[in-house]
Amino acid sequence: MRFFQVFALITALFTLQPAQADVLPTDGTPVHFGKAYAYPTVPARPNGAVFVKVKNLTDHDVKIVSASSPIAKRVELHTHAMVDGRMSMYPVDYVTVPAHETHELKPTGDHVMLMLLDAPLKVGDLFPVTFMLDDGSSYTIDASVISLVQ
Repeated sequence: MRFFQVFALITALFTLQPAQADVLPTDGTPVHFGKAYAYPTVPARPNGAVFVKVKNLTDHDVKIVSASSPIAKRVELHTHAMVDGRMSMYPVDYVTVPAHETHELKPTGDHVMLMLLDAPLKVGDLFPVTFMLDDGSSYTIDASVISLVQ
């Protein structure tokens, strides 16, 4: 029975995606981050993830080279890929946002992995995440913890 509960939760994490507002840059910055979100976690699993749309308004590709947050001891950029018929998640050195395009960090794709969380993420929590780009600039945004079912 427990296997099916875990399977259902994993399936929900990878298939449910909340309706997020389109990225609408209005502040004059060359790279814009939309509404960031995370899902709740449980104490037995001290890891979480952050998802967000990133809009590149420049004429050149931009790389997100790292991320940080005060709520986790370790933060990494990750992606998913199908390896030998199984979905695998692994860290990457950067995430590229092509010129004049929007790239979505989302479940089953590129995302920010929060590892060794200081406390479980609960629906309604709000926390900062800082993204560092390859040009040395950084952007700090708030991520909200939302329910898996909406």
